[in-house]
Amino acid sequence: MPFKTQGNISYPPSADKKLLKPFEKQHREERVRRFKKEHETFISNAKKSAKSAETLLQHLGISHENRGQIEKYLKEISDKRRRSKRPRPSVKALQGHNIARYAPFDFPILHHYWSGACAYNLNGPDARTGAIGAGNATYAGGGITTQSGVGFWYWASRQLTLQVTAQVSAYAQGEVVALFGYVQSYIGLRASIIQWTNPRAQASADMPIYDRSGVITFDMRPGQGGEIFTAPVAMPVLAGNWYYILVESIQRAYSVVGITESTFYGGVGPVIFAEH
Repeated sequence: MPFKTQGNISYPPSADKKLLKPFEKQHREERVRRFKKEHETFISNAKKSAKSAETLLQHLGISHENRGQIEKYLKEISDKRRRSKRPRPSVKALQGHNIARYAPFDFPILHHYWSGACAYNLNGPDARTGAIGAGNATYAGGGITTQSGVGFWYWASRQLTLQVTAQVSAYAQGEVVALFGYVQSYIGLRASIIQWTNPRAQASADMPIYDRSGVITFDMRPGQGGEIFTAPVAMPVLAGNWYYILVESIQRAYSVVGITESTFYGGVGPVIFAEH
């Protein structure tokens, strides 16, 4: 069963909720627009690459009939694998005593778009534990993007540069298979700082974990529990402003006569921030 998003939006005790709630709504709408644009750009670029791959396959003399049989075979393999009982990796966010932010966080976020033949299972987000991630699969021209994350509020008492380093303990597995088609799969970690008086004023940094694409290709990244991934980001902040710090898993996949699978179980923490 798909994971249900856990955790509502929490506000700092000293914050003016009447001020932050409209900002939260404004930012949520801006985030949806930005995510939709990212997804559409990804699908558009993937289709262009797939079109180039089609030209190559035609030169190789691969018939549509043979490709249809291969597509059916790959789908059966993917379905069988997804139905099989796999051990669920145990991934927990690290805890400690340094000056940092640990779970529980102030809120979860989730955006999810897909088209064509896809399957997915959400592994987060859960603001209570810091869990993020998803299990995605595509075949037969499917495309999917999942953005799962948690975040917290930050108050800037003076004008400075805020340095944030997000750390995630994770299990990350990626796989692409294309015998006579095109596939693309990406898993990444993103850290962001957003100013609430202006949601467009933000800084973010992506850390790729798995990024593969190609024609007539096979590649696999075996997952290991407890791998540590980090994403650093810095931004000048203004005194007297609230900021929103997000840590997200970004997963994208697209396939034509091929299959992709990616699994990400992540536990966010610690999120270390320093003021300069």
